[in-house]
Amino acid sequence: MFQRKKVNKIKKTKERVTTMTPNMMNLQKVQGQTFVGATVQIDGGVAYINCRFVNCTIVFTGTGLMQLQNTSIENPRWSFTGPAGNTINFLRTLYTTGQKELVEQIFQTIRTGVVPPVQDHSVPPTPSGAVQ
Repeated sequence: MFQRKKVNKIKKTKERVTTMTPNMMNLQKVQGQTFVGATVQIDGGVAYINCRFVNCTIVFTGTGLMQLQNTSIENPRWSFTGPAGNTINFLRTLYTTGQKELVEQIFQTIRTGVVPPVQDHSVPPTPSGAVQ
């Protein structure tokens, strides 16, 4: 699932308080590790606490819980696969087909943490290119 390359322990710094749900309490904990040049899948049931990733390929699949607590990521190469890759491709498609404002709205929601209420706008799927 991930490769560990222990270089040295990270000095403890001011820790951020993180609310943990019962599911997060069951995460495998990796503490005080430094990963250098490794390929690491960061989701899938792992909590990284006081860790450091340097020049790593960070793989995010979007298929499992994860937590980063007091952890730094320096000069990463990102790899989004599975559902996370599908989301990135969807955003790329919106952005490259003239829907840049929609993508910016999504990023603004991420920046502010304010998620608008969900409204049911479900429309039955239509064949490609069809107009309703």
